[in-house]
Amino acid sequence: ELVCVRSWSQLNDCLVLGPRSFGVQRPHLHMNFSHHPQRALPGRVALVTQSRSIAAAVLDWAADVSLGFSAVISVGDEGAIDVAEVLDYLSMDPRTDSIALYLEETTSSRRFTSAARAAASVKPLIVLKVAEPLDRDPVHLAGFNALLQRVGAVRIRYFVQLFSAIKVLVHTRRPRGKRIALVSNGDGAARLALDVMGTASAVYRAELASASKERIAALLEKGAQVDNPVVTYAPLTAQRMRGMLDVLVADKSVDGVLVLLAPDPYTDLDAVADRLGPLATAMRKPVISCF
Repeated sequence: ELVCVRSWSQLNDCLVLGPRSFGVQRPHLHMNFSHHPQRALPGRVALVTQSRSIAAAVLDWAADVSLGFSAVISVGDEGAIDVAEVLDYLSMDPRTDSIALYLEETTSSRRFTSAARAAASVKPLIVLKVAEPLDRDPVHLAGFNALLQRVGAVRIRYFVQLFSAIKVLVHTRRPRGKRIALVSNGDGAARLALDVMGTASAVYRAELASASKERIAALLEKGAQVDNPVVTYAPLTAQRMRGMLDVLVADKSVDGVLVLLAPDPYTDLDAVADRLGPLATAMRKPVISCF
């Protein structure tokens, strides 16, 4: 049956997607050639999958949080169009700023490697790959991870991380650098964050300049921690938060700031949150908050 479809496609100058493909959506063209009844919102992130159920799940979630896509493409069993060919197209697509890719298997390592390198050289490429029998071999798994690192792609390991990656990719301002400053109203949350940071991780703890420490010490109460992480135990105010962020963002050794705030009956966290929103938007470095 597939041979007949391929023959028809060659006679009619068409390409075959699938079988078992979810289909294609190009939201900016109002095009929905997919199984999903709702067309995605227009955006700048392309979603490419080898699974129609994953494509449907991501689109369902994206509709709830109002995130859009430049293209949604599910190749299915790759009868004619494969992931490498899609990556080649998206790397040159002016509507696509970044690519989120879900893989179940790779049909041609050399072809995939070439396409992934071309795409990742011009746009962020995030890859979620489920384990095949070969992937349970530590040597094979290490080889695939090394391949992605070599081409410049970022591998994620869990389905929930795919949602997080897409939310990050929709932002047009790309973070640069890995040095993070932590601000918290308690020591515990900062310690937990430091546990997953390090030189072998995606980000690591920034070493603050002496001048920054002195300025922060002048802002905070006696006994506060001023040597990253910055931890205050006194009731936090919106003005004090603004002062700390101004100092940290101005520090050349800091590439981004993570603000970790726990419930505090002595602090008006609503006022702090209201202040953080416009501050984070206006800052020239990423400011991420976790309440």
